[in-house]
Amino acid sequence: MTIQNFDLKEQVRAYWTSRADGFDASPGHCIRTEREFRAYEQLIRRHAPGLVGGDVLDAASGTGEVSRLLRRLGCRVTGVDLSERMVELARAKHEGDQGVRFTEGDAERLMFPDASFDGVICRNLLWTLTDPEAAFAEWRRVLKPGGTVVAFEGNWMQPDRLALFLRNLSQRLGRKVEVDKPDFTSILEQLPFRESLAPADVTPRLLDAGFSQPEFHAIGRVTRAQLARGTWAERLSLMSFARGRFMLVARRP
Repeated sequence: MTIQNFDLKEQVRAYWTSRADGFDASPGHCIRTEREFRAYEQLIRRHAPGLVGGDVLDAASGTGEVSRLLRRLGCRVTGVDLSERMVELARAKHEGDQGVRFTEGDAERLMFPDASFDGVICRNLLWTLTDPEAAFAEWRRVLKPGGTVVAFEGNWMQPDRLALFLRNLSQRLGRKVEVDKPDFTSILEQLPFRESLAPADVTPRLLDAGFSQPEFHAIGRVTRAQLARGTWAERLSLMSFARGRFMLVARRP
């Protein structure tokens, strides 16, 4: 069922705009080291080689971190984000690079022509989608035949006791990056993936949108690279989310 809740969309936009200026300071957002870059690159080259050197849409591009990764892979990048402030920061980060462009827009309702891209990539976007069916249909539409969707995600919705303990401990040890920002809880309660974002929750929606059977790959090497750098508070926070993380790959036939 398609959700037409524009008020919810504005809440999502306002939340990420409030997070924009401090976004790269949160653990796992900024790609901090060469080791972390290589970890992402190896996963893409192994499981989604069709992205390498292609025209790629960075959906919910944020401050342009995933676009930095794509540029290292020789991609021509178009980034789209719901937040105007995120777009401003991404443009500043990539100033002077003619191989990447950023625009304000909705990853669920794109303004690009059919068959525009070799790939669509996103990181930590799926759980915030207000209408995943619309998003997946749009991504299929803008992909060329044989094009690939890649999502780096995690099932954050139902943390176990250990995850909750680690998150609370990380806060006690000083991870206060987001404490002064609006609470996302009331927004999450309205979202389709509010209960779970496991492969079983995503797969039928992708198949209904016309994608091939999706693949799910572990991304432990990315987590290990992130854990090698940062404060103990940041490491504990990353560990609390690590068990549910995955790389999704799906292709348009």
